[in-house]
Amino acid sequence: MKEMTMCARGKLYTLLLSPSVISAILFQIGWFVCIFCPPIIVLIYVVFYAVVHFLFICHQSLFWLFSLRLFFVGIAIDAFWVYSGIIQLAPVDKVIPYWLVCLWIMFALALPFGFGFIRKHNALAIGLGLFGAPLSYIAGAAGRDDAMLMSPIWQSVFCIGVSWAVVLLLSNLMQHKMKLFTSSEQV
Repeated sequence: MKEMTMCARGKLYTLLLSPSVISAILFQIGWFVCIFCPPIIVLIYVVFYAVVHFLFICHQSLFWLFSLRLFFVGIAIDAFWVYSGIIQLAPVDKVIPYWLVCLWIMFALALPFGFGFIRKHNALAIGLGLFGAPLSYIAGAAGRDDAMLMSPIWQSVFCIGVSWAVVLLLSNLMQHKMKLFTSSEQV
């Protein structure tokens, strides 16, 4: 009985220290940091997050190229939503605020590992984009004084959800096309 317990503990320990779990947990912490903390703390955390990814998660150039592409796509989409009024920011002179840029840096790094469970499941990626992403935007806007979603909110949720569903589906396809992971590394 004691051997089974030790074996189970070892598996749990291995699971908790896996790159996927570390990436996901650090991303979730980072989401709260970006929404609720002052700029200097956000910047320090994002640098920490990127360094952890480089040192402990993945330092392959393909991973960083994928993350860079996803970052720019995400920034472009959110800039479009700001420009179109779907996302409303104050003060108006900023196109994309620092905290949103930092969220995109972290998400671009987290997607291949922390959200790796959607990599082989395009329907799950679409569902997460349609429902999970709008909830994150709603919560983020509720937690910040300088951001809100266009009214009526269902239009904002619809637009954000559809765009995220497309982004997550295309990111799955891009990960496969780039051969970012071997078949043994698939989650």
